[in-house]
Amino acid sequence: NNLINLCTPVTSEVMMNALNSKGIMVSSKSTCGSRKNEPSRVLKSMNINDEYAIRVSFDAHNTKEEIDYFIESIKEVINKYGRN
Repeated sequence: NNLINLCTPVTSEVMMNALNSKGIMVSSKSTCGSRKNEPSRVLKSMNINDEYAIRVSFDAHNTKEEIDYFIESIKEVINKYGRN
């Protein structure tokens, strides 16, 4: 699996819910930090507001079409809910 962290102009909760409604599952917390109610120390060290961060996992079984769908879905959510 390959993990990436994306920061968008949409809060992670809104982004997760919007992507979930499109059949895309993402997370807003790292696996090891999911039970803590503290900001990610890694994101904090990079001066990234974790309220706008999502974690995405890809693997060798993901198709180009799935990745394209994910990218288009992110764009749609940002266009609909993003802060200006």
